[in-house]
Amino acid sequence: MVAVAYSTSPMINMLAARILFGTPMTWRVSLAALFGIAGICCVFWPEFGALSVSRNAGLGALLAMASVFTSAAGSMAAVRCQARGYRPGPAWRGACSMAA
Repeated sequence: MVAVAYSTSPMINMLAARILFGTPMTWRVSLAALFGIAGICCVFWPEFGALSVSRNAGLGALLAMASVFTSAAGSMAAVRCQARGYRPGPAWRGACSMAA
């Protein structure tokens, strides 16, 4: 369930960037994201059939989607900060200098 929820993350990020910042979104990228979501759903389809309709399953689905939307909000905050020219904090500088 979590893998399927997070497979929607690229599409949610693209839609959020389009709505909040006017970032262009091409039809090819949108189509590719939809195929990715469909592929993950196909892979996990047998597990969907085994899910029980219970309060815990519903809560798990809700929490998984909440984590995806929280992740998207963090990504949009990072995009906004980068567009405004904010520099990363000291902890990030060390990580960035090690990667370089």
